[in-house]
Amino acid sequence: MNNWPHQSEMNKFYGNPDRNQDGRCDPDWENNNIIKIIPPYQLYYPMEKIIEKRKVLVKREKQWSALRVHKKCANSLVNCLQQISKEFSPQEIQKYELDLCGGVMVFRLMRNGRSLSIHSWGAAIDLSHLINYYGRKYDPKSNMMPQKVVDIFKKEGWTWGGKWRKGDAMHFQAAYI
Repeated sequence: MNNWPHQSEMNKFYGNPDRNQDGRCDPDWENNNIIKIIPPYQLYYPMEKIIEKRKVLVKREKQWSALRVHKKCANSLVNCLQQISKEFSPQEIQKYELDLCGGVMVFRLMRNGRSLSIHSWGAAIDLSHLINYYGRKYDPKSNMMPQKVVDIFKKEGWTWGGKWRKGDAMHFQAAYI
């Protein structure tokens, strides 16, 4: 288990991605801290679901060749994704859309907030974002994020957003609230 920082101590632990406070990621910080990892199974970034003949289809066209993540949590994220690939069959991965990744390192503010998102440090990942979209109340009986996935990330010390007041079941972060 890792000792991730509290959200209020992100800069202390991961460094400050916006040192000059211009609202953009500092290129030197990014070059020194963000690395690429190769996911152990193919991940995609679909933007939409298509309804065709009463079936919902997900367009799995844009592949992630690598994920950009902070070097301090990279090995932990690889461990989580490797566990998912071991615990779930390819069919289950598609069923729960665990092969859909909404991003890791994305420099931006939190939704409806003034603070940086944990994604800005490359210390969060969104999985299965079309089923587990932001604001959807978590319901484990409706093919939402499987508890087994939550447990995999929890074992690595990651925080899950599925039980937050404003549900965010796609979101896992290497930081405490």
